[in-house]
Amino acid sequence: MPAMEAMACGAALVTYDNGGSRDYARDGQTALVARRRDVDDLAGRLARLVTDGALRRRIAVAGRELVTRSFDWDAAVERLERLFRNR
Repeated sequence: MPAMEAMACGAALVTYDNGGSRDYARDGQTALVARRRDVDDLAGRLARLVTDGALRRRIAVAGRELVTRSFDWDAAVERLERLFRNR
């Protein structure tokens, strides 16, 4: 989960649409998401983030908020415990 860890630390994320990142990388909201295996698309999104400070800050803030609120260990453990109790 290096991408989520970076987001939790306040980094703006640019990533490929690799399937696994769809839970936290929402294009234009919490990250910039390039088409899978499209190097030119990835480079363009990286360049956009580097040159647009306002976008970079907005993505970083939204990404940090999402991963720190939605992916909390204590909440995840509680959900898992409830699942086990209810079976």
